[in-house]
Amino acid sequence: MIRRFITGFIFSTAPLEEKAYGWVCLLVTTLVLLALLVNTVLGLDPALRILSYLGLAGYLPLYLMWRFLPHHPRYPFLLLLFSTLLLMIGWFPNGGIVGSIPFFYLTVLFLAGLLLKPRMLALFCGVCLLQILALTGIELQYPSLLTPYSSKFQQALDLFISFSFVGITSMFWMHKVHHAYQQERENALLANQVKSQFLSRMSHELRTPLNIIIGLTQQMRKKNLSPDRQALYLSRVEDNGLQLLELVNQLLDVSRIEAGRLDLDYRLCHLNTLLHTLVEQLEVTALNKGLQLRLCLPEQECSLQTDIARLRQILLNLLGNALKFTSSGTVTLRLEASPEAFLIHVEDTGPGISATQQQHLFEPFSRLAEAAGIEGSGLGLSIAHSLALHMNYQLRLEPSTVGTHFVLILPLTLASPA
Repeated sequence: MIRRFITGFIFSTAPLEEKAYGWVCLLVTTLVLLALLVNTVLGLDPALRILSYLGLAGYLPLYLMWRFLPHHPRYPFLLLLFSTLLLMIGWFPNGGIVGSIPFFYLTVLFLAGLLLKPRMLALFCGVCLLQILALTGIELQYPSLLTPYSSKFQQALDLFISFSFVGITSMFWMHKVHHAYQQERENALLANQVKSQFLSRMSHELRTPLNIIIGLTQQMRKKNLSPDRQALYLSRVEDNGLQLLELVNQLLDVSRIEAGRLDLDYRLCHLNTLLHTLVEQLEVTALNKGLQLRLCLPEQECSLQTDIARLRQILLNLLGNALKFTSSGTVTLRLEASPEAFLIHVEDTGPGISATQQQHLFEPFSRLAEAAGIEGSGLGLSIAHSLALHMNYQLRLEPSTVGTHFVLILPLTLASPA
């Protein structure tokens, strides 16, 4: 429980503003516990101990709201408002303007700097200033409301402990916030670097087929071209145009997946039929390369509710890569029905994937094709992996002594045998 409490905000992946709220909850809870300890040790007014109990009773629900409920922009305001109310109540039992409450007002202002935007921060500082002026005025007008310290030593010790703790904790959290902002800055710089690499890669991927199309159309303007040559050039223009269209579609898929806007159309799909259709579609490609394309299916028919088009896209990417990189031998598409899931295996007898390449296998523009001297955008495996995650499937690379072995896992929570 304690470990979960700590990791819930210290190591949270939530945005910085939300993590800061969790940090503040810890800080103010620590301050309240310290105040309870100091008041007990120094024998101060029992009302201050009651005030500490009220603080714990208020801050704990505020933390639980942040920890278990969706983040709401009013949580920081409620936290700071509750803190100032406690300080106002504790002003008179804790020595007034010469007590430790003014130091805790400084801490609340520091916390407000973590949680509030500039305009709201200025407003909150004004509210705190008015509270202090009003409390000081009441203190001067009605000094009998104050609970004085029993001795100068008690007062000095209370002020020293409060000042020291406020200073130390403030510096600690300032360092932590600075570190968090530095981390976000580094992440932003990394994102800009990735974007620059993306634009550079895309300019190359688009420029290559466009240059080919432009060159072929310029050649076709010559009057002495034979009909066969013109037909060949037109065929190559069409091929490069289709390559451009495929690249644009892949980019659109990447952007939709990253934005979480990829809509899925779930329908009943007979896996045996789908895999048989894919093999028939790619059989000519395999024969042209002298490869054997094998299909292994279980005896029973396997069905599931899925987006058929997206599942087909994943498998076409896997099979397309297997046929592309395999120069001789076999490409196998195998369906396995286990008690927990359906498993679709794509295996080949190609050169395999090195350990270095495996580290960046599913990253966009991971160019396995460059190492083999084969053209490719480097988006196929990344899209297949992202689609699988989006559909709550698993796509992973299995260890293999020969070639490459991918497996797509369809859990039985999403699928059921017919």
